[in-house]
Order: sequence, then C-alpha cells, then structure tokens
Amino acid sequence: MRQLVEIMSQSVEMKKICKQELEVKIDQTSCVLESLVLHNLQLNRTYEEETEKIHNNMQELELEIENLKGNANVRRHIVGSDGDAMVKMAKAQIDLEARETALQDKTMTLAQKERVTNDEYQDARKEMIQLWNMNEDLMSGDKIRVKRMGQLNPEPFIAAVKMKHGGQNQEQRIRLSS
Repeated sequence: MRQLVEIMSQSVEMKKICKQELEVKIDQTSCVLESLVLHNLQLNRTYEEETEKIHNNMQELELEIENLKGNANVRRHIVGSDGDAMVKMAKAQIDLEARETALQDKTMTLAQKERVTNDEYQDARKEMIQLWNMNEDLMSGDKIRVKRMGQLNPEPFIAAVKMKHGGQNQEQRIRLSS
C-alpha cells in the first residue's frame, strides 16, 4: 500500500513538472504570436500610410498634367505662329512630359512597395501558421485559429448529428447527413 502511495505521489510530481513545462511553452508561444500580430498590424498601418501619400501625390500630379495639357491646347489656339509663344509651348510640353514620367515612376514605386509589403505580410502569416501547427495541442483554448480551405473538423458535425438523431444508427445518419 505504501509503495502504491509513493508511486502515485511520484506520478503526481511528474505531472506537475510536465504541466509547468507546458505552461512555460504556452507563455513563450503566446508571446511570439502576440509579437507577430503586432508586427502584422504595424506593417498594415505603414502600408496604408505610404499608399495614401503616394495616391495623393499621384492625384496632384494628374491634376497638374491635365491643367498643363489644357493650357497648352489653349495657347496653341490663341497664339498661332508667334515664335516666342511657340518656345513657351515647347517648354510647357517638355515640363508636361517630365511630370508624366514622374507620375509613371511613382506608380511603379507604389507597385513595388505593395509587392514587398505583401511578401512581408505573407511571410509573417506563414510563420504564424507554422508556429501554430507546431503547438496546436497547446493552443486548443486560444482565440486564434487556422482554417484551410477544404479542411473540415468533423467533431462539431458528429455532435450535432448525435443531438438531432439520438443514438440510433449514428454512422448511417452521419453518412446521409454529410
């Protein structure tokens, strides 16, 4: 009897140690997940701010280009063949082309930044999923879940069928319900 008590006390101690190790591992994993979530939010904010700035600049440039085109068209109709006016129009046309080139460059820069930000976002997402998959058994009670398309969790479905149809022919009813 005494040996049984000693064995059980040792088993309880071992379980306490395992529980403490699991709690430490859960704490570490949750800290990493929290940092990944914060990093993701920061990336999204930065991306939105940069996109808004570039979008505003692009709109300003487009308005300037439209104004310059309109001014150039008006000058062509008014001036006719005046030499000095032709020089001004040529300069305005060169300025217009330079601004159009700047707009195209900014558009390309925006597209490149968007790709880089999207790559960073996808890497952070993959790291978070990988971390989740490594510690899925530890995270069963947390709010974060990973759902892949086409992957089903049969446990809630089976429980619902059992509640609805009772214990009669469960396997057959489950197959028919699915």
